[in-house]
Amino acid sequence: MISRSISAGIAAAILASPIAASAADLNRGYKAPSYVAPVAGWGGFYAGLNAGYGFGSQDATADTGPGTLAIFGYLPRTASVSAKGIVAGGQLGYNYQFGSFLLGAEADLDYSAIKGTGASTPTPVLFGSTQTTFDRKMDYFGTLRGRAGYVITNPLLLYVTGGLAFGHVKDTASINVAPFPAGTLNGETSKTKFGWTLGGGVEWAVWSNWTVKGEYLYYDLGSTDVAMTGFGFPIPPVAHFKDNGHLVRLGVNYRF
Repeated sequence: MISRSISAGIAAAILASPIAASAADLNRGYKAPSYVAPVAGWGGFYAGLNAGYGFGSQDATADTGPGTLAIFGYLPRTASVSAKGIVAGGQLGYNYQFGSFLLGAEADLDYSAIKGTGASTPTPVLFGSTQTTFDRKMDYFGTLRGRAGYVITNPLLLYVTGGLAFGHVKDTASINVAPFPAGTLNGETSKTKFGWTLGGGVEWAVWSNWTVKGEYLYYDLGSTDVAMTGFGFPIPPVAHFKDNGHLVRLGVNYRF
């Protein structure tokens, strides 16, 4: 009988322990588990996709030069070419992190629908009027850039970036003359151009190895001269383009 009582007492004590502990937890109040950032570090290789919008307004000038349309009173004419459109593509890169600082390199290549046109105000000349039209289009755009960043918190990275930029650009110009000598002078170039880019962005770790980013880039691919032919002039007019603009992109990356 005594042994049975002792066994019953021990069993009651064992059952009472978690109940007492739970009661103590209730008295102290329940505390939810703390949030753990999804990315412990930013180092290593990554790849991803991006999409965004390119825009810019550049002046283009047609200079007739001596001995051509200048004899009819035509002077150099300038128009603003407003080029804009979507871009979309992919990127890959590598980060090296030391403490809260980060150094890395990134390459990207985007399809581009950036294009625009501009026309000068019709200008009276000796025997009529002239107007110059400028067109600009970029088929693709890419960069090879360095990145330097600072990890504000574990999931948040701020960075600046800059380096080489390139793109396939088509610049077209035409001068319409009427009524005398009636006709059009045309010219175009279509080639891959190289220049530079500079910008910055913010990247946020959202889950496991996935991150999202927002980025701004300014690019400058230099200038282009386009010779225009027509009317049999010995010295053709030349149009001068500036190929630069701005990009705003959103992207997603996966860290390997």
